[in-house]
Amino acid sequence: MAKNQEATLGNDSITWNRENIEQISGKTVLVIGASGKDRRFVWKTFQDLNIKVVLVDLKENKHLRDIVAVLFKYNYFENSILADESHGDAIIKLLGPTVNQLSACFTFDEYCIHLTSILCQKLGFVGVSPDVALMVQSKQLTYDALRTEPRDYDTNQYSPLSFQIQNVSDISNAKGLSFPAILKPEYGHFSEAVSKVYSIDDCASKFNMLQSTYEKDWDGVGFGSSMVLMEFLPGIVHHIDVIIFQGVLIKALVTDMGPKLPYGFSDTTTCFPTTLPDKLVAEIIQASFNCCRKIGLDNGVFNVEMVVTPNG
Repeated sequence: MAKNQEATLGNDSITWNRENIEQISGKTVLVIGASGKDRRFVWKTFQDLNIKVVLVDLKENKHLRDIVAVLFKYNYFENSILADESHGDAIIKLLGPTVNQLSACFTFDEYCIHLTSILCQKLGFVGVSPDVALMVQSKQLTYDALRTEPRDYDTNQYSPLSFQIQNVSDISNAKGLSFPAILKPEYGHFSEAVSKVYSIDDCASKFNMLQSTYEKDWDGVGFGSSMVLMEFLPGIVHHIDVIIFQGVLIKALVTDMGPKLPYGFSDTTTCFPTTLPDKLVAEIIQASFNCCRKIGLDNGVFNVEMVVTPNG
């Protein structure tokens, strides 16, 4: 696809036409991680589009046996992400001749992004580079990357002031941060351990409490106990699903998120399509696309969370 192709900024739903379906019908794809029973609608879509799925997952997932074509059980979380290179080689060996039938490799599981990027690289498929995949799994590294020199994309304004917190002594080094602030795990996408903190003492107390509760294992995948302390951004949260291919914005969809649960950060409601004015929708989509490109996300489908504050 030509890089000068005009970006699609609409917020309408994606529809499949006959040409789209013919292009992908009959293809075989490798999926890493089943990502829970709540994703069953995804597998039904594969069936409707006549796409053969080869699944590699930690579990046997009996509920998927009638949906996916081939299911390989493999523990790719052993030794954490440090062993992803070896896991990639092992999975390719496990697949055997099936490798020659594959047209793509991807995942729906955040914790499999790095491994999937390595497999794409080894198999010659379009994807995110392993270095970028490793970086974006860290909230702090992502924020840092957004604040680097502009080059082609100036995204500093979209990155909150934040600090990596690995022990209580790090909290006092968060210079320039005002309270209330947000304390959250550096890795993972769940809101369970996200807390609003009102002072250095309150932050230290909640940091110790969360460390005691979760010990060294966030979400059961061994990502360690590092946290991020960042400025609190008041405003309405919006989720932007961005599709990018070879650096070109193909499609973006904006969803409005409702109020958070009291004393927590779980969303209560969602509204799609967005009710924002068209001009603001275009600005949010452009900002999301710029952030993805700035940190090296040039191919794939990405979910960006942005807050519209009183200042923009």
